[in-house]
Amino acid sequence: MANLTSSIKWSTDRWPVDLNKYRFDQQKADLVVKFFHKCITHVEGDLTGQLVELPPHWERVLREVFGWVHIETGIRKHKFVDLFVPRKNFKSGIVGGVMLYMTSLEAPKSRKQSYIVAPTEKQSKETFRICKLMCEQNAWLTKNFEITEEALTFLPNKSILRFLSGAKTGKTGKNASALLWEEWQEITKQDLVSSMETSIISRAEPLIFKIGTGGDQPDENLPGYKEWLNARRIVNGELEMEDHYILLCEAAEDADCTDTEVLASVNPGWGTSVNADTVASLIKKAKNDPAEMAKLKQYHANVWVQKSSQFLSIEHWKKCYDPELTEESLYGKECFGGLDLGGSNTTGGAPDMSSFVLWFPEWRWEKDDGGEWVPTATYRKLIWYWAPEAGMDDMIEHGAKYDKWSEAGELIITPGNVADYPLIRKTIASFKKRFNIQGIGYDPWRAQEMAQLLKDQHKLTMVSVTQNMNQLSEPTLRFKEMVLTTDIKHANNEVFLWNLQCARTIKSVHDDQMVSSKHSRGDNGRGKVDGISAGVTGLRLAMMAPPPKKRNRMFVVG
Repeated sequence: MANLTSSIKWSTDRWPVDLNKYRFDQQKADLVVKFFHKCITHVEGDLTGQLVELPPHWERVLREVFGWVHIETGIRKHKFVDLFVPRKNFKSGIVGGVMLYMTSLEAPKSRKQSYIVAPTEKQSKETFRICKLMCEQNAWLTKNFEITEEALTFLPNKSILRFLSGAKTGKTGKNASALLWEEWQEITKQDLVSSMETSIISRAEPLIFKIGTGGDQPDENLPGYKEWLNARRIVNGELEMEDHYILLCEAAEDADCTDTEVLASVNPGWGTSVNADTVASLIKKAKNDPAEMAKLKQYHANVWVQKSSQFLSIEHWKKCYDPELTEESLYGKECFGGLDLGGSNTTGGAPDMSSFVLWFPEWRWEKDDGGEWVPTATYRKLIWYWAPEAGMDDMIEHGAKYDKWSEAGELIITPGNVADYPLIRKTIASFKKRFNIQGIGYDPWRAQEMAQLLKDQHKLTMVSVTQNMNQLSEPTLRFKEMVLTTDIKHANNEVFLWNLQCARTIKSVHDDQMVSSKHSRGDNGRGKVDGISAGVTGLRLAMMAPPPKKRNRMFVVG
């Protein structure tokens, strides 16, 4: 069995309490533990309705958070509590019980306002539902709380527990005494964090809980990851913040997360709330599916990962990178294009991207199993992106690096809230002078007028490709196959990499496939797959083209 202490870290182990400033109040520590033993019940599974038996690690958290107080004032030492623990370790039950305790018995003569906040209303409401069920299942809580769908009110002092949505930035918890951030790894809005925490920190004895698992946006500019890095520095002895209490359970980034010993070492509830057989089935799925592997690392090993793709393996895509591939290296070469046009952003939502892809085939001849020579093609790929500036700030706030991509020349930002069709058409027309474009596939939904202009004014061959399974399944499967075999070479465009992270595969009953964007919680259309759509559309044209007839001029294998 792996060494548990190497993966489960406590701030109080690294930074011993200064006994000249603080003392341990046994009565306060006993009170919160007694509250759990007498009032807090399980709300799901076989133990529903039964009182919670606190595991040692959670009892330690409660005692240390509520027991350590300032010698002179008696005020609680810890104001910020970060519990970064894998899923199924009873985090929501613990912090739900804490919120009920804060609303009721911690200061029964003081009226308090407590809030549960999460990235979406659905998430915060789910934790509130757990608190509500706990009240309904316990006689003392039922007697002393007024229970509604929107709030839990402690009748003796009128303290209130409510839930808020992190998606609605206008809502703040004024004069809050306690704040619980759920799914902290998904929090991306610093202005929301600042407004909520500024209102609470002025209280004499505030308490801010943050709970979460590993995320998929390891960006130091986003509050979710920034706080995680601070927690890691604290438990590793690099940063001292005496008002912060940290429990951090995480595997090393390079750990083998299919090893049950690794997973056991980061899950304090292993064998109790964390079922080893269930995890074993997740490991089996993850070994053959990159998206499932990312979920296993995030949710059960607490490892931050780059956004996974439900479309294809990001690792395989990166192996197709060719550092010598440039526009100049492909001048004059035969190629096939794919065009995906964006629209307008008049409603203030996520701005549409437009994308253009060129595929450059390289033919080779190989012998099949019967000894016959057959032609196959590998491809080099170039891609261009455009997007209107309207909505750009919102995309950046949610992790899409429009500003950095623009600075790198990988995304052209145009004024206004509508795709700049004249600029896109002019750019595509200019490629005719540089590349031997055999044809361009396009989605007729938005590009019919541009296609006609490119055909009439610039003499480009334009081919309508309807965006459905019948038209796109074969090039979609071919694209995924070529990535696996590294039969594609690309120049490492970061916008396209983001498109892959936003993508998923949808299938028909006959196993036909095409790409679609993920439907993420709170995403509101911000996930984009425009570059993949343009690429698959162009690849269909390239696959329809006949191979060269003269084998002696081609690269021969075998």
